[in-house]
Formats: sequence, C-alpha cells, structure tokens
Amino acid sequence: VLDEFRDQLAQARAMLSKGEAAAAAEVLEAMLHTKADHGQAWILLGEARLMLRQPSAAQHAFDRALALRGNDPAALVGLGMALLALAQFREAISSLTQTVSEAGGDRAILADAYRGLGTAWRRLGELDKAIRELRKAVAEDPADLEARAALAEALISDVGAVEEAARHLERATSTTPPPVLA
Repeated sequence: VLDEFRDQLAQARAMLSKGEAAAAAEVLEAMLHTKADHGQAWILLGEARLMLRQPSAAQHAFDRALALRGNDPAALVGLGMALLALAQFREAISSLTQTVSEAGGDRAILADAYRGLGTAWRRLGELDKAIRELRKAVAEDPADLEARAALAEALISDVGAVEEAARHLERATSTTPPPVLA
C-alpha cells in the first residue's frame, strides 16, 4: 500500500472492525475520488456496503476491485456475499467456489466462502450440499456462531441429525445475544 493511502486504509479498517461502516465508507469514497484505481480500497468499500445492507453497492465495489486486482480472494468472497444478499444464488455459488480455489489456504476467507456456499445451497433447496459446505465453514472457523446456527438449522431439517444439530446450537447460543437463527 502506498504511504499516502496507508493511514486512510488503516483508519477505514479500524472503523469497520468497530462496526462504523458508514464512516468507513465516507473515508474510502473520499480516497477513491483521489485514487479510483485502488483495488484494496474498493474491497473495503464493498465490505462497508455489505455491513450497511447495501448489496447492490457492494457488488459494484467488488466488481471494481476484481477488475483491478484479478481473482483476489477477498474481492471474490465479498462479491459472492453480495450476490447472496441479492438472492442471486447460482451466481453467488460461482463466485464463492472460485474463492475457495483462490484462497490459498486463508482460513478466514475459506470460512466465509463455505458459509456463503452453504447458505446459497440451502436457499436453492439442496440440503445435502448445504450441510457439507456449512460443516466446512465450522471446521475452518469453529468460533463462527452464525455458521454453527445455519448448520444446526440445516441438520434439523435433515432427518436423523438432531444430536449433531443440538451440539451446534448449544455452542451457537453460548453468547449474549446469540445469533438470531440459533
């Protein structure tokens, strides 16, 4: 990252980690007004837009990042999540599957990709595929309570997997507040 933009990116990341997505988006948009070809800034802007529940704007930001950075796994997973939010499940599966290929072993990106794949397959009515992908998400990030809750929900829908579902629900409800799905 060029020195002149390092501080702005760090500031935006810090804001995102504190849940201040609107403020982060403002910083990133100002930066992109000056340096429109900054791929990392587009990725962070896409993340901010997802947090703000603006999936169309997030999709645009991730598309711009991919045009600049090729098959960057962070941009691919972000695009997949934006497409998922837009109920474009087949397109989300394509982007998230490509993410898995490009992730290079990055467990955080893999966990997000598998969770997204599981959700997309579940929405398409493919229960076995959803369970398989959600199990992978939990294996990559055992602390992801949303993935555990989604896996438990899918398992409950699958006859005979109630005990495994109960274990995941127990873990998913171990925080206050627990994930809504749990």
